[in-house]
Amino acid sequence: MIGDDDWDSFFDPDELGVLVELHVPDQRPVTVGGMWSKPHGRETLRRAYTNGAGLRGEPDEKPLQIATRDLPDAWRETRVVVEGVAYAIGDVISLGRLRTDLLLTPWQERSDTHGSWLRP
Repeated sequence: MIGDDDWDSFFDPDELGVLVELHVPDQRPVTVGGMWSKPHGRETLRRAYTNGAGLRGEPDEKPLQIATRDLPDAWRETRVVVEGVAYAIGDVISLGRLRTDLLLTPWQERSDTHGSWLRP
């Protein structure tokens, strides 16, 4: 059974893991262990990555695995820094009881009017 002492070796940066900084608004940054995951299949896309003009595109997201206990409650507002690159969490996928996949997209600063075109 995986215990607390096993997480350090499982996500060890010298092996398969990476150090992940979680920047939750109004809190101090927290460093946790993580590991890049296998990209999720294209069958999860609505249009199988081609459009009518024959152009190909892929979502610009990278899955990163962390321990479920390390997932902040305010994950939608959390900035994630891995290997010096900042990301936003687009979605969270449970990988069972102990692990969670974060679907990361490149970070962009948001303004007060961010997404205002979506609002009525």
